[in-house]
Amino acid sequence: MIKIPKGITKEEVYERRAIIIEELQHLIGTSIRCKALKNQLVHFDFYSIDETATHASKKYESTLAALNVTKAISNAVYIKRSRPESRKQHKRGFEEMIELSSKLTDIGYVKIMIGQKKNKKLMHYCITKKNS
Repeated sequence: MIKIPKGITKEEVYERRAIIIEELQHLIGTSIRCKALKNQLVHFDFYSIDETATHASKKYESTLAALNVTKAISNAVYIKRSRPESRKQHKRGFEEMIELSSKLTDIGYVKIMIGQKKNKKLMHYCITKKNS
């Protein structure tokens, strides 16, 4: 079992980021089916893991959500589609952003962002714990 720091210091955030990258790097180059998106494949690349680590490491609960990303995507429900808002989303070539939600045991509801490229390929972008 991994000991995940719960604090908010810069060092603890860096530790959580390292844990996320270490634990999720095996997903790079893989994909999983998402029921909420008619069983389409959601792909993972280096940027998926990097963006998830950047966002999810800020809070302990989001780190737990990130470590359960495959379960969350598999069991997610569709929330909405929107245009990319951030420069990063545009730079990655996303035509649309898809928001999903999932309930994870002992964590609660999480928000999952999927980017859809012009060729319709779905890429995991980020996962974080939803604020209560």
